[in-house]
Amino acid sequence: MTRAFRLSRLLLAIVLLLIATGVLAQAGGLGTTIDTVNARSGPGTNYDVIGIIHSLTRVVFEGRTQIGDWVLVRTQDGSVRGWVASRYIDFDDGVELAYLPVTGELLGPAPASSSPAENTAPAAAPVAPPPPSSSGSSYTATSISPLNVRSGPGINADVLGTIGAEQQIVIEGRTQIGDWLLVHAADGSMRGWVASRYVDFDAGVEMAYIPVVNSSAPPTTTTTTTTNSGAPAPVVVNTSGGISGTTTTVLNVRSGPGVEHDVVGELGASATVTILGRNAMSTWLYVQTPDGALNGWVSARYMRFGGDAVLAKLAVINDNGDVIAAAPTEGEAEAGVTPPPTDVLAGDVPEGDINAMVERLMNTPVLYNMTGGNVRTIFARGQFLGNNPHVFMKVGDSVTAGQPFLYGFGLGQYNLGPYAHLQATIDWFMVPPREGYNSSWTNESLAARTGFTVPAVFDGLWVNPEICTEGPIYCEYNIIKPSVAIIYFGSQDLQISAPFTFQSYMYGIADVLTERGVIPVFTTFAYDPDIHYAETVQFNNIILNVARDYNVPLINFWRAAQALPNGGVMENDPVHLSQGPTFYSFNGEENLYGVTLRNLLTLQALDEIRRGVLVAGG
Repeated sequence: MTRAFRLSRLLLAIVLLLIATGVLAQAGGLGTTIDTVNARSGPGTNYDVIGIIHSLTRVVFEGRTQIGDWVLVRTQDGSVRGWVASRYIDFDDGVELAYLPVTGELLGPAPASSSPAENTAPAAAPVAPPPPSSSGSSYTATSISPLNVRSGPGINADVLGTIGAEQQIVIEGRTQIGDWLLVHAADGSMRGWVASRYVDFDAGVEMAYIPVVNSSAPPTTTTTTTTNSGAPAPVVVNTSGGISGTTTTVLNVRSGPGVEHDVVGELGASATVTILGRNAMSTWLYVQTPDGALNGWVSARYMRFGGDAVLAKLAVINDNGDVIAAAPTEGEAEAGVTPPPTDVLAGDVPEGDINAMVERLMNTPVLYNMTGGNVRTIFARGQFLGNNPHVFMKVGDSVTAGQPFLYGFGLGQYNLGPYAHLQATIDWFMVPPREGYNSSWTNESLAARTGFTVPAVFDGLWVNPEICTEGPIYCEYNIIKPSVAIIYFGSQDLQISAPFTFQSYMYGIADVLTERGVIPVFTTFAYDPDIHYAETVQFNNIILNVARDYNVPLINFWRAAQALPNGGVMENDPVHLSQGPTFYSFNGEENLYGVTLRNLLTLQALDEIRRGVLVAGG
């Protein structure tokens, strides 16, 4: 063996090692600033500004924080080196934040508030800045809607009172994943736990800086909900009967069926009411409290229904309170909104209890709530807005955009085997959603792209400005007007995002889609079971929470994939699903490969939604 040959083999081994560790693959990767940004001595706004990098400057990546909110960069000409917020940099194709090395390098002294140990230790996350207001040692924020204040972090904790919308609050702490905050009213009148998704942080406050506190921190006082005595009273509806319903969050009660009507009061979360009527689309419900003290209209999307209740059995009422369609007699009502099982996703799993989280995932059906809950209400809204019942959209990362997912059904490259009854659903969606694609199966969604994490779908930088200037999820909806969305995120996000970041944006997806009358079908994700197991379980439980809180469909792919080799993912790739020879042949491959199983489960989910909901509008 010649010396040159041995040297070449050694160099090859070094290159392969660097690629395996992600150093050669990503450190040294390039990006472009999307705005003029400060370069700081450390990863946080409390560090000194040591330079300025102008908009559209090319930069070289050197590292990132653990959660990826800050990156260490240098300009290509070497004139500036420092930490910048990652959200202000557009990554080149092939460069992924997840594969940048984590570093705690500081380019100057740490803030004075840090201890000597903090000055020298690698930083896994930004060091907390001083509070942005004169609120003692806490952080300030504003409630964006009326909020239940609870005795602990979870919907099972007692409601102590309510903080109204647009009220100043002081944040004392948070749960580990940031879904609940310990707060007190600015005037000191109340203290307790609130859901973080209903809180708007003041400038300079970031979730990562808020300290994690003991969930048993006691509240100090209570208060009651308020009503708007100055608003016009709702029209009194003369009807009888009704069905029982429960609120899923704090709800405004209005004088008419729509947000343009005055707020006459509010209901707390988990409040029981009698539903006496509905508008023609079943998007608003006329309700009354058990004591008769409050009656009015609430949004149907925030209600759960008891027993075998269906909205179609309710009288239709117009804005003036006139009954324009009487409730049908027994046997005449068509299928309406049927609740999902309440014993699977109800309540909250104790934080950090991985075993309880795993049990919850394993107990959740693989196809859950396809036609119940709020599904028909959402679909009815979409029909009013002009959505196409023969079109669906894809929302996701490289598991959706970079692997064989669904498009084979549109190309005739499939073998249904024992699932021949699913052919009708393939045919149903064989309608061109836009020019250049024969169906939703083959459509290349703007909202699904390799390299995406969940925040990307809201960022207009990921869309060609000649096509659209909004975020990918908005653009895709506006172009194809779908009735259903298949959503798959998590396997990339858990590597670079804090759980509270993932949660916030997943709720954002649910908000955007349901407001536009699109039925969101969330999917739990598979990941290599030998690494990041706790994070996988935790992030998947967040997905369960979103499906529960919006009462929408869920494909529990994680549970189904547990029966596959390596949990349904590739042996040498923890993110992407294992692939067989054909992808769309259900001749046993679905019992071996993640891609084939996901294609089958998604087709089955769409089949249930088509038969139970879409055929009424198509």
